[in-house]
Amino acid sequence: MDAIPLVKSFREVVGCYRAILFDAYGVLRDFEGVFPEAIGVLAGLQQKNKRKNKPFWVVTNDASRPHDVLARAYGGRRGSSSFSLSADQMISSGDVLREHLQNNPRPGTIGFLGPIGSAVYFYDVSRPAVQFTKSEPLRRQTLDTITTFVLMDSSDFSIEDLERATLFLMERNDVELLLPNTDRTFPKRDGSFGLGAGSYARMIEANLSPERRFVRLGKPNRPIFEYAFER
Repeated sequence: MDAIPLVKSFREVVGCYRAILFDAYGVLRDFEGVFPEAIGVLAGLQQKNKRKNKPFWVVTNDASRPHDVLARAYGGRRGSSSFSLSADQMISSGDVLREHLQNNPRPGTIGFLGPIGSAVYFYDVSRPAVQFTKSEPLRRQTLDTITTFVLMDSSDFSIEDLERATLFLMERNDVELLLPNTDRTFPKRDGSFGLGAGSYARMIEANLSPERRFVRLGKPNRPIFEYAFER
C-alpha cells in the first residue's frame, strides 16, 4: 500500500477545493483567543476569496449566540496580517435547528434549556418558545402546549432546571427532542473541562424509554454538514 502523502501546509491543498469549511474551537482558536497562525491563514484566504471566489465558512456547534457575536470571536491581528470574520461566514448548529423546524412544522410551543440569546434561532419559526428556568418555573398550562424540546447549550441553567425538564419529558412521550450542540465536554480557561450539552442529553435519555433519543444536528453528525454543503 502506498503511503499517504504528508501535507505540510494548508496552502499546499487549498487550491484543490472550491470552498473551505473550518472547524472552530481547537482548530482556529482556544479559550485564549485565535491562534496566531490561523489569523495569517484566514487573512490570506479572505484576500483569495476576493480575487478568485474562494469562499469559506467556520462551522461551529455553538448555538448559544447569534452569528455576529460568534464571528467577533474569530478576528485578530498578527504582524501585518489582520482578519475579521463576517456574520454570514459562520455556520452554527443553530442554523440547522432553524431549518429543521421550518422543514418539519408542527403545532405547539418550543421549550428549551440554554441561554436566552439562543432563542434567536427560533425567530424565523412561527411558533412560540419558552425557556425552562428556575427563576420563573413554567406553569402547567404552558407545559401542556410544548411539543418540541431543544437542549441548546450547557450554560444558563441549573441542575434544578435540568431535573424539571427531565421529569417533564418522562411524562410526555409525544415531545420531539432536538440537540443542536452535541459536544459532550468543553475546555475551560483553567485547563479543566466542563460538561457540554451532549452529556446532559445523555442524562435525560437515560431516564426515557430506549427508543426516545434526541435528534443530533451538530458536528460530527450529518445534518450540519449537509446544511454547509448547500451553502
